This record gives sequence, C-alpha cells and structure tokens, in this order.
Amino acid sequence: MEILSVALKNFKSHSDRQFTFQPGTNAICGENGAGKTSILEAIAWTLFDYAGDYTKDDLIRNGAASAQVRVAFVSNRDGRTYEIQRCTTKSYTLYDPQLNERLPYSRIKEEVLPWLRQQFGVSPGTDLSQLFSSTIGVPQGTFTADFLLTRERRKPIFDKILKVEEYQQTWKKLGELEKYAKSQVEDLETAIARYDEDLQELEALEQKREQHCREIGQIKAELEQVQAQLTELQRQQDELSALANRQQRLDTQLEQLKTQIQTAH
Repeated sequence: MEILSVALKNFKSHSDRQFTFQPGTNAICGENGAGKTSILEAIAWTLFDYAGDYTKDDLIRNGAASAQVRVAFVSNRDGRTYEIQRCTTKSYTLYDPQLNERLPYSRIKEEVLPWLRQQFGVSPGTDLSQLFSSTIGVPQGTFTADFLLTRERRKPIFDKILKVEEYQQTWKKLGELEKYAKSQVEDLETAIARYDEDLQELEALEQKREQHCREIGQIKAELEQVQAQLTELQRQQDELSALANRQQRLDTQLEQLKTQIQTAH
C-alpha cells in the first residue's frame, strides 16, 4: 500500500493541514512539538483503528467540536486509489475517486476493517491495531526490543510478521507439485522410450508400406483390365439379347405365315 496524502482538520495540534507524499521513502522534519508524530497517529487511527493510549477527546484540537482525518492511498489489491475519511463524531466515509462514488461501508468491525485488510493484502483475521503497534508505529527506543527477547518469545512474533506459516504451507504445496512434476516426467520418459522403439521399426514399416503401395498399384491395373473386359462382355450381352429378341419376333412371324398357308390350302 502507498499513502498519497493525509489531510488533518482539528486533529490534535493541527487545525487544517494537508500533507502530500512522494513515491518511496518520505521524511517528516520539524521542531519538537510541531506535530510530526500526530501525522503518524492520524494514519494509525484512520487506517488501522489504533489510537494507543489516547481517547477520542484527546484527538480533538482544543476548542473544536470534532476531529477529521482523510487519507488517500493506493490499494495493494487492485492498484486503484481510494480515499478514507474518519471523524470522531461521524465514523468512516470511504470514497472511490475513479468512480466518483461513495462506498457502502460504514460499520467499523463488520465492514470497514475487513475492507482495509483486503486493500492492505493481509490475511482476513489480522488485527490491524496490533499490526500497527508491533511493526509500523513502534515507539522510539523500543524498535529493537523484540530482537532482544529469547528465541522462544521472539519466534512467534517474527513468524507472524514474516508469514512463516504461509511460507511453510506454500513449501508443502510446492513439494506436492514437485512430486507431481516428477511423476509426469517419468511418464513422459516412458512414452518417449516407447516412441523410440517404434521409430526403430519405422524403416521396416516404410518398406512394407512401399511394397503394399506397389501391390495396390498392380491390383488397380488388374482391376482396370477386368473392368474393361466386363464392359466388353456387357456390350456383347446386349447384342446377343437384341439378336434373341429379333429371332423371337421372326419365329412369331413364321408361325403366323404357316397358319396363313394352312388356311389357304
């Protein structure tokens, strides 16, 4: 997540200020009591629901009725810019500048914090307040305190920060994937060996194929000759059928003539 700007109105020592940040590391400089820490506290209160030992009244500038903080940031989830505003009297307002519309989230625990976890890219059950206090907004002088703990006390803290459990689960899945990949490689090697054996027989198969092609050519030539003979026989059959029909007609005429001769006698 990248914070683009922070606007403060009646927040602690700030009456109406806006701070714009550049990509990368930004340094906030100023004299003691100028309100440098208040900027970080405003971010913690707005994005992480963390106020430390302060109450809501402690966040309001003297003489003001309420305090407001507006933070613009780039989401880790979709790379888009969002604006989130928190007021000591009106809770949260979430805004999408690209769509120019307000997001329908206002309840802190049920809607706003789950949405923020999604934008930060942390697991759903992450305690944002504890995340800030232990890793982001560590008080001066205590930043290295966790490093000085014993191994048993230090391990749970850093394992959670470094997401060791997630890496272990990922490693386990990668192990299963490696086993699957090896089995696939073995299957492919077996198939390749079988194909190599088939390729060794390819020359003999090619010779058989050529021989069969020659035989097919000879059979086709013989078939053409037989077809020609069949055509000739069919023609002769037609001629014989025609002669038989003519002979039958002549026989009929001959019988008729015989009958006429007998009648004449």
